[in-house]
Amino acid sequence: MNIKLGIHAATLLTSCLFATFAFATDPVAPTKRHTEAKKTNATSPLSIKEQVQALRHDLDIQANLIDRQGSVINQLKSDLADKDSQLTSAQNAASKAQAAAEKAVDASSASLGAMRDNAAAVATLQNSAASLKASQTTLAAVVTSETAKIRKSVPLCQHE
Repeated sequence: MNIKLGIHAATLLTSCLFATFAFATDPVAPTKRHTEAKKTNATSPLSIKEQVQALRHDLDIQANLIDRQGSVINQLKSDLADKDSQLTSAQNAASKAQAAAEKAVDASSASLGAMRDNAAAVATLQNSAASLKASQTTLAAVVTSETAKIRKSVPLCQHE
């Protein structure tokens, strides 16, 4: 099936090409009645040498152009390699900075946790100090009261 399709496509393409060539040719110019003597278009060896030299000159120009383009390509490759190394260095620096930032975040989290623990300890100590003051005040009041009771109950010798 595909072979038949390919054959039909090739035939169609060939017929289109012949049709375009038939319409693309220049019309035949009317012939002159006076015929002139045909000039021979023989090229002299000198003109062949000139043509060879011109071709060699063109070939040298193209070779120089290719060399310059090769130099440009090599320079571009070198620039690309430099940029790749710079990119790699930048990526390494970025990953090191990221690691340092993560360590700093961890350190600040630990510091914040320690500050919270310290704040809790300070609050506990303040509460304990307040409790001790209250206990001391209560104890002082009890001691004063007990001392007063004892003085009333025990007669003391009074020296004159």
